[in-house]
Amino acid sequence: MYSFFCQLRYCAKGAANRTLLLLFALPLLFSICCSYSVAQVDNPLAKVNRYVKAELEATGVPGAALVVVRGDDIALLETYGVAGPSGMPVTTATPFVIGSLTKSFTALAVMQLVEQGALDLDAPVQRYLPYFALNDQRTKDITVRHTINHTTGIAWWNGLGFEGSQDLSAEAIGKRVQALSSVRLHSQPGGTFVYSNVNYVIAGAVIEAVAGQSYEDYVTQNIFEPLQMNNSYASIGKARENGLAVGHRYIFGNAVAYSNLPYGRSDLPSYLLSSSIEDMGKYLTPHMNGGVYDGQRVLSEVGVEALHLGAAPTPYDDYYAMGWFDECWEGERVLNHYGSFTGYHANMMIAPEQDLGLVMLTNAESYLAKERRWEIAKNAFRILLEQDVQSAKVSASLTAFWVVILCSLTILGDLMLFSARCVRKRNERFRPVRSNILSLIFVTVGVGFLFGIPRIFDAPMSSIILSTPDAGYVFTLAGALGLIWGVIRTPLSVVLWRGSR
Repeated sequence: MYSFFCQLRYCAKGAANRTLLLLFALPLLFSICCSYSVAQVDNPLAKVNRYVKAELEATGVPGAALVVVRGDDIALLETYGVAGPSGMPVTTATPFVIGSLTKSFTALAVMQLVEQGALDLDAPVQRYLPYFALNDQRTKDITVRHTINHTTGIAWWNGLGFEGSQDLSAEAIGKRVQALSSVRLHSQPGGTFVYSNVNYVIAGAVIEAVAGQSYEDYVTQNIFEPLQMNNSYASIGKARENGLAVGHRYIFGNAVAYSNLPYGRSDLPSYLLSSSIEDMGKYLTPHMNGGVYDGQRVLSEVGVEALHLGAAPTPYDDYYAMGWFDECWEGERVLNHYGSFTGYHANMMIAPEQDLGLVMLTNAESYLAKERRWEIAKNAFRILLEQDVQSAKVSASLTAFWVVILCSLTILGDLMLFSARCVRKRNERFRPVRSNILSLIFVTVGVGFLFGIPRIFDAPMSSIILSTPDAGYVFTLAGALGLIWGVIRTPLSVVLWRGSR
């Protein structure tokens, strides 16, 4: 553009010529600028940036970071908002807890040990962990491969009591595995896919046993350091010392900082690594480049293909590989995983045929809006793939929340009407059978809330209260209200019935 005007300047001799040239140049300049503007507007990366920024603002996320990788290059690296209440902006070096994206690191570590000849993927777990014993004879059939494919047969709810554990001892991961001794298998090992965090805890314990070092040290030395992931940590404590973004919980729609998040080592191999967006861009590179980053090989090309190959059919119309879901989006193969931890949400995805990858990290999470957060990252990737943006589906968790609210109001309404009848209308005709049926319904509803809601959320009630306090306390109080009122209502019905005779 500069050289173009230079030529005009030196070619123009005399005012008349300069005027004519200027009249010629203005339309051309206007055309070039318009073309440049349109190109900028239509640029998929610019579209992604605008879309993500708008969605983060709409959902009240305090801080986030996004990276798009094309081949070996970082195509887009953006940060949004603040890292915490101090107002410090999110930077490309700000670490976030990445939740279950951790599973792909654990699977990578397992495959590294396999390629070193130190570990047999199809050997029984008990070969490496003699203390691994469930309350089921089929324990001996569970292999290392089953743990990272989520096909051990262990149900998601087994061992949930350890979530939120603050055990920081060197034996914490092993203790977590030993605590499974009373568990019975939900399905045959190697059969049905059942997503359970404890599977990756077992895999982490195998890594420690085979490598002869802590999970933290292994991951740091064999993954973080070769990939130059200088702002990634296998300890939330160390991440906090280095500027970890403060997690936020939603309380009645408002993101509230939660800086005193409890943590331990028990579930570290499943969902407790921390990383910055710049480092996650580096992490995607070997997954897209046959195991190599900046000339450093962390896994063979065959090993990477094995990590990504969908092996276990899931209920979600896709397959689970090793730390990755293997899906098809409108004919495009997409590898992806999301991570959720109290106050944090993370997503990563790769389109192998397009040599394209994306990671998004945020410092806010809610069980009631998890799907919305996931959909933001998915839609950003759809834009890059030139696919249609989709609306987030109404989550089962959010539906359950409103059902509980409605039922609670119904129970409270019945309590007030019943109390008024007891005080003022004892002598009117009373139907004890119908009243006792209602009492039974309330007891059933209360029990359902207390024990059924955790099944819908795939988490114990304690974890729901920790990560989404408003919903957790509403569920707990509603369950207690239904149960207690249903029990008390029956003898009161008898008293009211006798008074009406």
